[in-house]
Amino acid sequence: TTANSSTQSHILPIQHTTIPDHTRTMTMMAARKDMFLQPSWMSAESYGLLLLLLNGLLFALMGMFLKLCSNSGIPSTELVLMRSLVQGFFVLILLCQMKPISVAQGGPHYDHVVTHNAQVKAQADDDEAGTSTDLLALLPQRPLLFTPFGGTWDVQRLVIVRGIAGGVGFIMYFATMKLLPLGDAMTLLSFTPIFTIFLAAFFLREPILLSHIMATCFSFAGAVFIAHPTFIFGSDGSHAESSASQYGWGGYLTAI
Repeated sequence: TTANSSTQSHILPIQHTTIPDHTRTMTMMAARKDMFLQPSWMSAESYGLLLLLLNGLLFALMGMFLKLCSNSGIPSTELVLMRSLVQGFFVLILLCQMKPISVAQGGPHYDHVVTHNAQVKAQADDDEAGTSTDLLALLPQRPLLFTPFGGTWDVQRLVIVRGIAGGVGFIMYFATMKLLPLGDAMTLLSFTPIFTIFLAAFFLREPILLSHIMATCFSFAGAVFIAHPTFIFGSDGSHAESSASQYGWGGYLTAI
């Protein structure tokens, strides 16, 4: 009883400790450094570029296999379903492994854990005799599986809208790959950076730089010369079946 009373008297004052904002900021910055599967010798920017390169390679492979599946007669909606199931499996694993790094991701529980742990550590630093007792009171962060749509309503709204737009976009992407020749589809899908530049300027107030426009133009020109779309270079007869489809015009609409 005496030990419990001393422990309670030692922990209760912690609830009134004020935690500086820089403590939360440093905690978030430290969490950002530990990205999932990031090598210790690679910076976050380099790791992001590497993932972007890998993403482009995997998307190209997906487009190739998608075209093969479409030519075999599999409906585009069924292809979307299979892709979503596989993607959902990997996303579920990441949600179970990764921890939130901000209130926007973890919600009030994240702020409560950060505040509580900072208070416990501050109390332990001030009182060497209670160090072991205070460290046992540290709380773990819950994985992102508990807040898969975000921690606040503002974030959740954006995630829901993004999910709807992304779902519709993927259905159109798969329909484009099914209805159009592969070269035409890949060329038209290369318009994505152009739309991104103007949408980012409108919604995010990001400036449109000359380097952005030049990089986009060169990227689109490269895609045209590599893909050799039939609506520019003409058909060589290998795409006759796809071009002759009565729904071929729908592929151009879904691509845009």
